[in-house]
Amino acid sequence: MKKTICILMFMFMVFPSFASADVLSWKQCVKTALSNSGDLAAAKEKLNKAIAAKNSSISKVLPSVNAGAGYSRNEDREGYSYSISGSQVIFQGLRNLFTILASDASLMAARAEYEQASALARLNLSLAYIEVQKQQESVATTEIIAQRRKQQLELVELKYKSGKEHRGAYLNAQASMAQAEADFRQAKELLMLAKLKLARQMGAELNTDFVADKQDESIVAAEAPDFKAEAMNTYEVKIYQANLEAAKHRVMISRGQFMPSVSASASYGKSGDTWLPQNESWSLGVNISLPLLSGIDRFSALSQAESDLKTAEIDLADGIKDTQIKLTEKFINLKSAEDDVNVRKKSAAAIEERAQIADAQYETGLMAFDNWALIQDDLVNSRKSVLLTAASYQAAYSNWLNAIGRTMEDEAE
Repeated sequence: MKKTICILMFMFMVFPSFASADVLSWKQCVKTALSNSGDLAAAKEKLNKAIAAKNSSISKVLPSVNAGAGYSRNEDREGYSYSISGSQVIFQGLRNLFTILASDASLMAARAEYEQASALARLNLSLAYIEVQKQQESVATTEIIAQRRKQQLELVELKYKSGKEHRGAYLNAQASMAQAEADFRQAKELLMLAKLKLARQMGAELNTDFVADKQDESIVAAEAPDFKAEAMNTYEVKIYQANLEAAKHRVMISRGQFMPSVSASASYGKSGDTWLPQNESWSLGVNISLPLLSGIDRFSALSQAESDLKTAEIDLADGIKDTQIKLTEKFINLKSAEDDVNVRKKSAAAIEERAQIADAQYETGLMAFDNWALIQDDLVNSRKSVLLTAASYQAAYSNWLNAIGRTMEDEAE
């Protein structure tokens, strides 16, 4: 543990502080992550690559135009020339059209993949922020517990010295005090670690000189949705749908290889011994080509494209079912965490009341130490449990938002 503390302290000295205020809000975390997250930057580059591929597919249906100029010289004469030529694909078995449509579908998949990456980044950031909040509460709670254990030790010590309590009770109170101090110390160390992890998720320089703003602790009463309809709006299913559309277009591209290609070309130029040359030349042409024999390559390509289409159809059907199950599981976990919070709060209120009564009874000698110590242990465990269940609920809710596709950009709105 001492080694861990030394490493953490070294990191704090090496990396500069946040330029932001001492209190760090959730919105600030999101804003910083949107600007600095390496994961999001990598996802954006993949999206840019898909956009470039779409633009490249469009360029194939546009006319090609070239211009040229020339100069030559030999022993007794000079020559000048310039020309402009162009060509245009008129028909290619609709392959260019379906290439554009396939690229468009791939771009849709890339957008969905980026949004999926953004949703995952939001989830990781949220869980890190929740962990900081939990550890902040843990530090405060363990400090209160340590203070309470100290007061209890002083009370038991007075009774022990006056002969009203046995040595075992006194040693037990000392052990409880030592445990409370250890819990408090460990909570502070875990808080430092949680802040470092949050800074990492934001893409910021590592630092712990901030306090996470306390979020609303109210329970969100989420109603059970139509899980199948909700699944259709998730990024996973959108990716499957886009892949299916791309597979359909690739089948049409393969079929287009059996159809003729038609293109037109034109050129115009001048040449001569002087500048500007006067001898004109021009040409117009239409080319038609029909593949007759190329082995079995075209048939193999069509067969592979049709197999990919069937696979994409199966993937979409299974993906909808898997996503529906995942949404159901996340929602059940959310409602279970909500129930745990409500039950734990009621139980904690009862234990707090019982502990206050027990304190008064033990101080006046109406309760034995063993019973009183058990009640105090229940109180400590109850406070820790309330903290853990609250954090578990926040994590379950964040996971539910991730499942239905809440992105980093959504949080920034």
